[in-house]
Amino acid sequence: LTTPTTQNHPSSSEWILRIYNDNINTREYVAVCLVQVVGLCESRAYYTMQDAHDNGIAKVGEYSEEVAECYEEQLVERGIMCDVVACE
Repeated sequence: LTTPTTQNHPSSSEWILRIYNDNINTREYVAVCLVQVVGLCESRAYYTMQDAHDNGIAKVGEYSEEVAECYEEQLVERGIMCDVVACE
């Protein structure tokens, strides 16, 4: 009897939510969305937004796949460019 392996399946908190800089939303709006949707504190939301502004992309956090995708969906509904990728 063999046990199924999970090598090709990231564990529950190995998904990264990322946001991208855009020329549409204000930096303040992006930070507010991160507070309201993801629950970041204001200082962390501002830092994350500024990181995306300066570098074109920023890591919001690591979450389970379901949570990351839920955050992604809500941010996209608010016009925030973002995606979810598996940790490498």
